[in-house]
Amino acid sequence: MNNYYIITKAKNNYLYNDLLKQFIYLDPVIVEILKLKINNKFCLENRMEFQGSYKENTDNISHLIKKAEYIEKYIISRVDKREYIWDKLPVKLIKKEFLKTKEIIFEVTERCNLACKYCAYSEIYENGIARTQDDLKFTDAKILLDKMLSDPEYISEHQNDPVNIGFYGGEPLLKMDLIKEIIIYIEKKYPNIKYKYRITTNGVLLDKYYHYLIEKDFTLMISLDGDKDANSYRVFKNGKESYEIVHENIKKIMSKNIEYFNKKVVFNSLITNKSSYYKITKYFQQNYNKNTSISELTSESILYGFEDVFKEMKKDALPSFYEDRSIYNDEQFWENTEFEKEVTQLRLRTYFIGQYYTLNDLIDEEITLKTFIRGCIPFSVKIFLSVSGKLYPCERTNRKAFYGQITDNEIFQYPQISQYYFERLNMLKEQCKNCARYYNCNYCIFKLNLEEGYVKCPRFITETNQEKVLSELIYRIEQNNKLV
Repeated sequence: MNNYYIITKAKNNYLYNDLLKQFIYLDPVIVEILKLKINNKFCLENRMEFQGSYKENTDNISHLIKKAEYIEKYIISRVDKREYIWDKLPVKLIKKEFLKTKEIIFEVTERCNLACKYCAYSEIYENGIARTQDDLKFTDAKILLDKMLSDPEYISEHQNDPVNIGFYGGEPLLKMDLIKEIIIYIEKKYPNIKYKYRITTNGVLLDKYYHYLIEKDFTLMISLDGDKDANSYRVFKNGKESYEIVHENIKKIMSKNIEYFNKKVVFNSLITNKSSYYKITKYFQQNYNKNTSISELTSESILYGFEDVFKEMKKDALPSFYEDRSIYNDEQFWENTEFEKEVTQLRLRTYFIGQYYTLNDLIDEEITLKTFIRGCIPFSVKIFLSVSGKLYPCERTNRKAFYGQITDNEIFQYPQISQYYFERLNMLKEQCKNCARYYNCNYCIFKLNLEEGYVKCPRFITETNQEKVLSELIYRIEQNNKLV
């Protein structure tokens, strides 16, 4: 389906064309004309009769009739010439994207000093089963770094930009010795390259290592869900809560180097049934003069039998935002928050390609044949090396979906990567073709466990539900045009 006729709660009419990825406002008169045309009832006689019923505004009605005919001919009836090739990604394309990789991430350990109840590696998720509690071998990290940083083409691509090096866990600060060893190695062997470092931590060990992080100008992301109650799912293995320790460590960094804190420290928070949008955001503003990135618990790969546990903890961020706005009378706070705008624009980008000025702008666009892709092209954004020496396109993908192994003679076997991607993609072929998001989906299929056969994609949507989503999105913008 290329065309969706949308009526919002405000009774406004829109046409959404997923070929063009554009929303077109429809005057009520145009809607009536299009209805007649669909039923083949807008012949010359009907046209004259239609014009006659609007005697007081003949010129405007004539214009709307022409506009309706134009929309019907060039937009609604436009033939979909798109052809997505369900074929292998070209090896040259994968190699090209590899050379542009923006970040190398090392999973330095699977061990963690916390046992967060909602953790993506906890007992309620599939990925939790496979955790080995191993540490990354320096030799594996060295092989990957030498492969990339000694490649003239890779260096040429990054000669004007720093290479981003990330450290991930588990809790990466448990392997600070390995982190230092990696940094010493690359700065000594490849001194002509600029580096930027980042780390994601639960903050428990920051009091021991923040001096080094400041020295190396790390971007420091701290996972903290808000105040003591909001953070109560983040506990040690003995059940003791971690909030007080983390909060004190953050205060130490602020006291030691407030400039570094303001510039390089960021937060991420998960919203749960123990918190709300307003409470989380207000906490960070009042305690650290910062905002935090608020995410929801991932609903992907929940193990059978743990659905109720997950549902009890989960809370959706946007409904919490609207609920809080009706509860908390804090005018300055709501005027300054950008959350609703960010969420709206994020969703809008899925469906909307950009503004147009005249309808003529819409018929000039060339739609080209392209390879069908879900998610990013392997290694186009980052490369993730796990503790087991396996290579992934991202730290968020399912751990059974890896693209290579350090022990292989050739780390990046591009033909095999292309074949692997093709095989997994085709497992979802029929679902994708029957999904209303077919042309507007950016979901990464490698978040799914496709190794065990059929899996229903969580983003699958029917045309009826798609219309509801589009209607709600546009209605939200109608109510507040500052969201775009």
